[in-house]
Amino acid sequence: MNKQKSKNPELPAGCLRIFTIVWAGGFILGGLLFSVIGFMQLDEAIESRSWLSTDGRVLSKSVAVSHSRDSDNRNKTTYQPKVEYEFTVEDRTYHGHRLRISAWGYQKRSAASAALEKLTSNDQCVVFYAPDNPDRSSLTAGFTWGDLLMPFLGTVCCLCGLVGGWFMTAEDRRARKWSKQKSNLSIGTSSHEVDH
Repeated sequence: MNKQKSKNPELPAGCLRIFTIVWAGGFILGGLLFSVIGFMQLDEAIESRSWLSTDGRVLSKSVAVSHSRDSDNRNKTTYQPKVEYEFTVEDRTYHGHRLRISAWGYQKRSAASAALEKLTSNDQCVVFYAPDNPDRSSLTAGFTWGDLLMPFLGTVCCLCGLVGGWFMTAEDRRARKWSKQKSNLSIGTSSHEVDH
């Protein structure tokens, strides 16, 4: 006689707990990474308001194209302005490549090109650099609200991991408590039938 498989098989003990740790841990670690990088860039962007400026020379500029898929599995194209420049501080030549301290891609090539052309004129540009370390430079100084995006996303990911993990842990405890009560009830019923 063939045994039919249960339509709703119970998960092995501890399986939900492992999934919770992996799922919540992934969100928290990813969120921490985004937050650390984002807050470091934000701190540098705020610091750059006191940087010095000098004339620089553009060595190359272009728009890089990258393709990816979004959550709905649709093709997504991002355009990233790229630049390389050089400038001189106290008779020493430095090279840089940052248009902004925290750079994000554009959805349209025209927008990326416009951002590039706005900060470079022919082969000239204005470079902002840290007085104590000219290797830290950018073609823009200060910060915008867009610089808060990465720290914000990192914080949201951490909260999702913490809150989601808490709910799944609570559900796991509730399920194990219910399963234990059901098992005790089943044992008590069996004992009562034997006594009769």
